[in-house]
Parts: sequence; structure tokens; C-alpha cells
Amino acid sequence: MTKNNEQIWENIYAKGLSNLRYPNELFVRLFNGYILNNQVEKVLDYGFGAGANLIHMVEAGVSTSGVEVSESAIKLVDEKLNEKKLQAELKKIENGKIPFPDNYFDVVVAWQVLVYNDMKSYFNAFAEISRVLKKDGYFIGTMTATGDITHKMSERVGNYEYISKVSTQEGAKCIIIEKEDLQEFFPNQSINIGEYLFEINGNVSHHWTVTYKNEKE
Repeated sequence: MTKNNEQIWENIYAKGLSNLRYPNELFVRLFNGYILNNQVEKVLDYGFGAGANLIHMVEAGVSTSGVEVSESAIKLVDEKLNEKKLQAELKKIENGKIPFPDNYFDVVVAWQVLVYNDMKSYFNAFAEISRVLKKDGYFIGTMTATGDITHKMSERVGNYEYISKVSTQEGAKCIIIEKEDLQEFFPNQSINIGEYLFEINGNVSHHWTVTYKNEKE
């Protein structure tokens, strides 16, 4: 994330404005297919937010670590884990760097988080994810699609780049992508693309799911 985005999300979690309690249904399906069925050892939740997906993985018995830009998010999820008598290694991303060694994780999850970047910070994040993901490890993530509320409530400022006008996220830099452009954002990987789209009370959620088996040398 950019420094501006980091501060916006710290404010959101510090004020308790984002505290999702249940894991995303589609994520649970992908988790079962890519993680439980393959009996992987180490999973990283990149940008775990309020921790619903991370806690679901820990409760399933998977060795899970998480990284966040927000100290308040880390504190929130640490408290939730303690209440449930669960353990996960939670660390803060500093200057865009994931504080884990090269080739460390079998799976990296980046669910509804990579949207909050500009082009430069996105490819820095992708490079870091690639660094810590083992060869033949799996990536499970999402990218925000056109038509999503984040897209509708934003101002375009460049190729793929937008500034959010969502009240709690106002001023955040975002990346919104069409399906045919997704491969550009995952260079040297053979990606599998899915889609989920739903509307509640006029608010549209539209995202691409992206999965791949890491093909780095």
C-alpha cells in the first residue's frame, strides 16, 4: 500500500469501522480446495484485516501467519485469537516488506486487499508475495472489478488507478481491472480467473478471483 492508504486503514481499524466476523463464503470454498485438500504446512494471510478468514484457517488446524499495515488491526485480531485460545503469528508490514524469509510459505492469501494500491505499490506487493511463496506454492487472491461499489464511488486518475470517494476510505488509491487485463498484473504466472458478483440494497460487490501455482525459478 501507499503511505496514504496505510494511514486510512489504520484510522478505519482504530475507530472500529471494519470488523467483519465471518469468513467470505467463496474464500472458504477455495480454502477447502487449495489448502485443506493439499495438506499444506504454512499459509500467509496478506492483509488479514479484521481476521475472519485468518481465524477460519487457524480453526481448521492450518499453521497460519498474517501481515498487516495497521497496528490496530493486528491488536484487534490478536485479541480475537486470545479469546478463542488460538495462535497465529501476526506481523506488521514495514515499507512494503513482508517480514518473513524467501520461499517460506506454501500458500499466500491476498483477499480483497491488493485493490488498495497504485501501480507502483501493487507491483512492489506482488514482488514481495512472490518472494515469500515457495516454488509450486499456491496464490489465492482477488482483484476488484468494474461495477463494484469501490469503482462506482471513485474518480479515475490514470490507467487502472482510482481515488476512492467511499466515506470511510475517502482519498484511498485503488486499482480497478477488467478481466482481459488481469494477466498483466501477474507476470510470469499462469493464472486461473473466477468471478463473484452480488448486489444487496443497490450496493454491488464485483471481484475477480485469481489463483495460480507459483512458477518462479
